Amino acid sequence: MVVYVFVRRYYTPSTTAAFNAPAENLSKDLAWKASHETRRDTLVDLKKTQGEQAASYGWVDQKAGVVRLPIDRAIELTAAKYGKKQ
Repeated sequence: MVVYVFVRRYYTPSTTAAFNAPAENLSKDLAWKASHETRRDTLVDLKKTQGEQAASYGWVDQKAGVVRLPIDRAIELTAAKYGKKQ
């Protein structure tokens, strides 16, 4: 009973959901979470970047010798390597 009275008396719920907080209250690296529009724009940019990376050549880690290949080319190389064993 005491907890209920305490919560009832001193607790006021926020009118703004945490995921819809104003951008000025978020750190710079979390500003994309500020609104539905910023989350959507960030997702569109991410999908565009991932699509470009999936269709192009590039270095992931040059020192380790790890490269990025287009998916079709990676499938061809894998099939040639593991396809028919002689």
